[in-house]
Amino acid sequence: MNLTAAEFATLLKSLRSDGRRGGERRANPRAPVRAKVGLRPLGLLDAVPAKQSVLARDVSRTGVGVLVRDPIKLRTRIVVTLDGNDGAPLELLTEVARAQPLQGGQVLVGLRLIGRLTEMQSRRLEMGDATVMLDLIEQKAPEPAKTDKPGQPKAA
Repeated sequence: MNLTAAEFATLLKSLRSDGRRGGERRANPRAPVRAKVGLRPLGLLDAVPAKQSVLARDVSRTGVGVLVRDPIKLRTRIVVTLDGNDGAPLELLTEVARAQPLQGGQVLVGLRLIGRLTEMQSRRLEMGDATVMLDLIEQKAPEPAKTDKPGQPKAA
């Protein structure tokens, strides 16, 4: 089963914002999922970066956890593709925030959400436009929320 944009939106709406879901101390709790998403790592070595289908393991308001076969370097920019409601895919720009090797050779990769690609960016990326690829690689990522304690907003 592929994760659709509508399902992704529903999951995000269902998450509580208080960070106390199932004993988790995160500011942005995760919802478990088991669905396929498309990944396209961005790099200037490939004219058109290779897409791969991987299993999404969890989602939060700020990112997606996926299982991959090969390690991915921290801070690598990756486009995550979800099936769109109207047939057009929803493409999200993300950055590798963590990569944890698991038993059996898989790697759990935490992808931090940076933003959504425009339709024009998606088309230009598909055609191998190095300019749009470089723009996406260099796009500034949002700063993580600063906290005093895990899962708690920083006191003002």
